[in-house]
Amino acid sequence: MTRLTKHFQLSEFIVSDRHPELAARIEQTPQRIANLTRLCCLVLEPLRLNFGAAVRINSGLRSSALNEAIGGSPTTQHVYGEAADIVVEGVPAEQVYTYLRIAALDTTTKDAICQLFWYKKSNFCHVSIPSFVAPKPCRIGIFEK
Repeated sequence: MTRLTKHFQLSEFIVSDRHPELAARIEQTPQRIANLTRLCCLVLEPLRLNFGAAVRINSGLRSSALNEAIGGSPTTQHVYGEAADIVVEGVPAEQVYTYLRIAALDTTTKDAICQLFWYKKSNFCHVSIPSFVAPKPCRIGIFEK
C-alpha cells in the first residue's frame, strides 16, 4: 500500500468499474507516482481540507489501453498521473467546481490547476495539473454530459 499524501493512497487512483482487468495492469512508474503525489498536494489535499470531506477518485491513473477502452481523449493527462475525475462526498459537483475555479484563477494558486471541467449530467469534476511531460493549454469549462 503506497501512501501518496496524508489522505490519499496510490490504489485509489488505479480504478475502473468497467475494466478492472485493465486497471490491474497499469504500470506504476516513479514518474507517474510523483505526478499523482503532486496532484494530491496541489489540488486534492486542499480540496479535502476545505470541505472537510473525503474526495473519491472516479478515474485517476490510466494506461493507454484503459483510456482507449473507456473512450478517453487520446491526449489525456490521466496516462501521466496528472489528472483525476473526482467527487467530494456530500458536496454538489457544482460547489466543488466553483471552489476549484476560484483556486485556478487566484494568482497565488493558479499554477496548481491546468484544466478543470464540470460534467453536469455525470455529476463529477475533472481536474489536472500543469504537465511536465505533455504541456496543454489551460482550460476551464462546463459540459452538459
